[in-house]
Amino acid sequence: MTHKTNGIVLRTVKFGETSVIVTICTELFGVQSYIVNGVRISTPKR
Repeated sequence: MTHKTNGIVLRTVKFGETSVIVTICTELFGVQSYIVNGVRISTPKR
């Protein structure tokens, strides 16, 4: 189920090469952690 709510980002932690773990304080659900994939740019290593 998808919900739309406002939130404040409390912390971000790098995870893997292109992902981050985000801790957010939301209006409906309190403090939640999410893995967001592909938000960091991965540059090819030469």
